[in-house]
Amino acid sequence: MKAFGIPCLALAAGVLSATLSGPCRGEGVSFARDIKPMLVQNCAACHQGMNAPASLDLLPKVIYTSLVGVKSTQSPMLRVAPSAPDASYLVRKLEGAHLEVGGQGVAMPPGAPPLDPAQVGAIRQWIGNGAMND
Repeated sequence: MKAFGIPCLALAAGVLSATLSGPCRGEGVSFARDIKPMLVQNCAACHQGMNAPASLDLLPKVIYTSLVGVKSTQSPMLRVAPSAPDASYLVRKLEGAHLEVGGQGVAMPPGAPPLDPAQVGAIRQWIGNGAMND
């Protein structure tokens, strides 16, 4: 029986490690790996180029500088206020709470299903961790 103890323990540790990995469990959320692709996939079809709605260009080469520390054109808030998800207009807009903070328009993305709670949670976590550009 002891011969099986160590291999089984090693296998259990490996399974636990694999289960706990991912953007919200242990590794942390990465802008490059998690946030940028999510926003490009769900938002950049409309928000691109010089005539983007709300002057928010979410094309891959400018997405970070269009979001972080930039004042919203629809609200007195910053689009993304590092370390402050509740003070970030992006979060309010995605959660449909933008009108409560002096925003305008409709919740994002219009005409498409909203981001799921895990996706919005990842954005909140990224902002809460300082909104780093990794």
